[in-house]
Amino acid sequence: MRQYHRLMRWQEPSAYTEEEQAELVRLLISAPGVSDVEVAGRHPKGGYVTRFELSPDRADEFFAYLASYDWAPVI
Repeated sequence: MRQYHRLMRWQEPSAYTEEEQAELVRLLISAPGVSDVEVAGRHPKGGYVTRFELSPDRADEFFAYLASYDWAPVI
């Protein structure tokens, strides 16, 4: 299932550097149930615009994985 999420850090403010964006890409690529990752850049309200395929049966595991690395979706 194609997902579109604005992702932000929980504890630390985003630095908006190329290194941070590359870190987010690596994190998403290695996340459970995720494929076809794209980080489209900075969101106007903060965080990053992301797109990826997520297996519906791994959604809970995926969000727990993000939280363990200080990232979370913003609703």
